[in-house]
Amino acid sequence: DRAVELVPEEPYRLIENERDRLRDDNAALRELVLRLAKTNPRDEQWEAGYKALQKRARHLLDSIKDTRT
Repeated sequence: DRAVELVPEEPYRLIENERDRLRDDNAALRELVLRLAKTNPRDEQWEAGYKALQKRARHLLDSIKDTRT
């Protein structure tokens, strides 16, 4: 036999939910970084691509910020 430490369900669920949220945030940010790393801007179109990525990044940061409050 070995000793185990039991924790109340509610704090466990809160931590579990936070873990899941952080995983989702990480996946979204990783996708953005991968898209940026793999993007090859075309002549005269780099600015539009940059602005689209910037808009996506702002959206992701805002959504992450919203879940912290």
